[in-house]
Amino acid sequence: MLFWKSPDALVPERIGKYNYTVIYDQDGIHRLTYCMPTVLKDLASARGMSLPLLRRTSGRKLAQPLYMGNDLILVPLKMQTGKPSFGYVNLRSLRQLGAHRSSCSVYIKGGWEIPVLWSLSITASHLQQATPSNDFFIPVSCRSLCEKTCYSYDPPPN
Repeated sequence: MLFWKSPDALVPERIGKYNYTVIYDQDGIHRLTYCMPTVLKDLASARGMSLPLLRRTSGRKLAQPLYMGNDLILVPLKMQTGKPSFGYVNLRSLRQLGAHRSSCSVYIKGGWEIPVLWSLSITASHLQQATPSNDFFIPVSCRSLCEKTCYSYDPPPN
């Protein structure tokens, strides 16, 4: 399987009766014929990690963030209606959040906008919970959730 070591986002997509995973990275958008669990398992395996072990260390039953390294923290977000699956956004690629009526969008590197079915407050809460407490990278939106409707993130230094 062709592999991306540091995706900006993994988004589930259903076309007809087939499930795909759309990968956003620095080279653009790629649609894989593999479903999300397979892509996550292969991503963890390529980094020498076990997906079940990563999930166990998160301490949560549902919507577990996956810490695959300092440059890859995958945060699960609800992106499909009627499906129990989640899409994942790399916390390091996140640039800002945008509010809509009952949902929001995340903006990642490259200017891509990805719609999320959760509200802005729920999405910001998940992002804040996924941010490592000993890390220097604290999203601005998680510090000032009530101040504005569009929040930007301080990118980590290179």
